[in-house]
Amino acid sequence: MHFETANSSGTPAGIVPGAADETADLSPERDVPERDVPERDVPDRDADETALAADSDTAEELSAETPDAPQLDLAPADLRPALERRGFRSLTAVQTAVLQADDGRRDLRISSQTGSGKTVALGFALAAEAAGAPDRNGPTTLVIAPTRELAMQVAEELAWLYADRRELRCEVVTGGTSTERERQRLRRRPAIVVGTPGRLLDHLSNGALDGSAVRQLVLDEADQMLDLGFKDELDAILAHLPAERRTHLVSATFPAAVLALADRCQREPLIVQGTAHGTAHGDIEHVACRIGPREHYAALVN
Repeated sequence: MHFETANSSGTPAGIVPGAADETADLSPERDVPERDVPERDVPDRDADETALAADSDTAEELSAETPDAPQLDLAPADLRPALERRGFRSLTAVQTAVLQADDGRRDLRISSQTGSGKTVALGFALAAEAAGAPDRNGPTTLVIAPTRELAMQVAEELAWLYADRRELRCEVVTGGTSTERERQRLRRRPAIVVGTPGRLLDHLSNGALDGSAVRQLVLDEADQMLDLGFKDELDAILAHLPAERRTHLVSATFPAAVLALADRCQREPLIVQGTAHGTAHGDIEHVACRIGPREHYAALVN
């Protein structure tokens, strides 16, 4: 875009004072007076390229000075495509901690809260040994969660994480669902079974679930399971499983009862500090709404 500038007399540059009459009627016979055409600034391409190069160098320096969060290179190579499809650009603190600590042999005792990315972190630790022998009679991996909702969430997370590992099929068994349909799915011998304590114990007790091939056990939200009174069910489930196995325990808190359970089912565990209490939800806004005594249902539904 070209802008004209004014000269010292206030008249726009390139316009001769008093020449309006001469220039208004331009017939072919009359000579058109020459005008002073202001010189236009021609952009210096070399200068622009130099400036762009300087800006690029500055951008590279800024990028180098501000390192990113842990990238996906630390994750198992066969799981990275699934992470990228899910929108992952970096790993959370607990995921990084598990990958750095896990040696493939020892039990993991993980301190982490819901919402910290711990399910994916567990998926990293379980992937290598989850397939097992093709002629096994039952799952290689058992994940115990305190509630139906959490069990379904864990199963869904593992399903997308292992989408490219077809041999790592996952099934979920929980209370409040058809036991016969669950038996049918268990007959297909999934590699991973996620469930609540009561329903898992039912299937183990009646023979629908064979625990002889289990090599990996996960106690997820162990503090909640004990708070809900599942200690006896957990002890009974452990009795159905081989002694030679890896047992991973995840808990937001470690009161005396959780520590006693952990010491009873784990051997020389690696302690993994995933997230400190309260830090997992630091980026979530909490909003409190006051409602009347007769508005509970409407507020909950809406």
